[in-house]
Amino acid sequence: MTVQRKYDATVARIAGNIAGTVLSQTHDPSYGEDALTVVAQASVFIARAIVAEVERTEPKQDNAK
Repeated sequence: MTVQRKYDATVARIAGNIAGTVLSQTHDPSYGEDALTVVAQASVFIARAIVAEVERTEPKQDNAK
């Protein structure tokens, strides 16, 4: 049986890093909550794409010995 990786924590960590970087460089409190929601959604979208690409390019484990 192959081990299935769980990437939920990885997506959250990557998204947090992306959002933190974006907000530290661009955030103005006058933007409001809508702007924060857009940053959060975009960060998760990018993080999921990164994880999907890692999964796609990950070497397949051969169980045959």
